Amino acid sequence: MLILLFAEFPHWLSAQPILYTTIRGTVTDKSTQSPLVKATIVLLNSNPLVVTSTDTNGNFTPSKVPIGRRQLKVTSVGYAPYISEVYKLSSRKETIVLIPLVETIITSTEVEIKGDYRKYEAISKMTTAGVRSFSVDATSSEPNHSRVCIKQSGTWIFPRQAAR
Repeated sequence: MLILLFAEFPHWLSAQPILYTTIRGTVTDKSTQSPLVKATIVLLNSNPLVVTSTDTNGNFTPSKVPIGRRQLKVTSVGYAPYISEVYKLSSRKETIVLIPLVETIITSTEVEIKGDYRKYEAISKMTTAGVRSFSVDATSSEPNHSRVCIKQSGTWIFPRQAAR
């Protein structure tokens, strides 16, 4: 009977519930103290991985943070990554943190953007008649200051036809 009890002891340890706590905070720009929107916060060494992002006020509150010794990694575009000190999280109290990020310059190689502009093609594939793009300046060069066609009672009226 005693052997059976010790054989089941490791199983009892693995069946213990995982305790969670609450950690919340604010991510700001270190120099301006303004809140950073959509900064990513990762709870390091957590299983499963706990990830959240800041709201419009720079605040975050990840859900299901397991208790224990934990660190946060905070990243945001245009800022240097931040790894926090080790926090000892317990189930008895909420941990509140303020994380200031330092702006950084991102250097990269040259970026070339190419486009395929087709001036005489319709922008919308739903267009069934001939269409040509034109600017406001192009319309003012016309004698009647208009190149816009009007559909009236199912018939298209073109400005030059209307003048006849």
